[in-house]
Amino acid sequence: GLRVENGDTLVLDPRVPDGWPGFSIDYRTPSGKTVYRIEVVNGGSGKLEVDGEEVAMENGVARWRMDDDGGEHRVTFGRTE
Repeated sequence: GLRVENGDTLVLDPRVPDGWPGFSIDYRTPSGKTVYRIEVVNGGSGKLEVDGEEVAMENGVARWRMDDDGGEHRVTFGRTE
């Protein structure tokens, strides 16, 4: 799932059923100014990137600090490309 910790950290711990190709989420920060476009691909590499930068994962869970900068941020998990 996706959740917020401490009001400023996004946590992604995807649980994708075997029969699904993946899913996507558009998450808007509480201010409504910033959006995170999150795409999870089932069966991919297990790598997570935020705006093209790899985010370290621990036991399949990724945590990163949210920017509330009024922009749009792309998050990808499991891409094989």
